[in-house]
Amino acid sequence: MSVTLQERLAILQDISKTWLELMRSLRGLSDEQIERPGTVGDWSVKQVMGHVAFWDKHLIDEVRTLEAGQAPVDATSTESTDWNLDQANASRAADDAGRGISSVKAEMDSTHQKLMDLLEVTPVISREVVKSDTYGHYPEHTAAIRAWRDTLSKAG
Repeated sequence: MSVTLQERLAILQDISKTWLELMRSLRGLSDEQIERPGTVGDWSVKQVMGHVAFWDKHLIDEVRTLEAGQAPVDATSTESTDWNLDQANASRAADDAGRGISSVKAEMDSTHQKLMDLLEVTPVISREVVKSDTYGHYPEHTAAIRAWRDTLSKAG
């Protein structure tokens, strides 16, 4: 599975653009706001940040699995008995609820950088591989954070 330089750059640009929008949605939030539940369901912004890091890490693992010539676990499959998407998300959110903001933010930033470094060189990059965990995923949370911020500004 080979990708042209132009397609690799286009994929990396799509990821970078949506990542930047996600980072902009976080800008200016106080620690209290980052910890407050209700951004996505009962998740706080901090838990959303951890969720994004989790899925960036998932993609790193998937790319490494593909590089090794193996088939990755399909996280979106409802038929998988080994891995449950909802349970994984809930477990990660519960873990992140007890973590410090700086720890979650540092993990989110470092995991994303590791992902981008990997995607710059891996031979298995493709839109099919990366979209659901990156440029197809970040905007969902960007929109949720922005909508939540709008409710905060209207309430106070």
